[in-house]
Amino acid sequence: MHGDPAGVVFGATGCANMTEAAPGASHQNPADGSGLTAREAMVMTLIAEGLSTRLAARRLCIGPRTVEKHVEHALRKLQARSRVEAVAILRTLGGG
Repeated sequence: MHGDPAGVVFGATGCANMTEAAPGASHQNPADGSGLTAREAMVMTLIAEGLSTRLAARRLCIGPRTVEKHVEHALRKLQARSRVEAVAILRTLGGG
């Protein structure tokens, strides 16, 4: 198991592990005020680092379409029109 600069923890498979990445965290991530789930926040963190949908999917061991849906949900929750705008909002909130 090893860490990533974004604070995401990876298990032996190389996939981000939600339990290890945020021990004791609930499904929702209300601490930053964004209303994003922990997984949506993790996806947006990878997007903020410049990873493509495909690379974020690989990193999280999920499908690219799943990443797209997480981004879509995050954009709606943040009332953002683009990934760039969503990342800016999250940085303002201190969550990215």
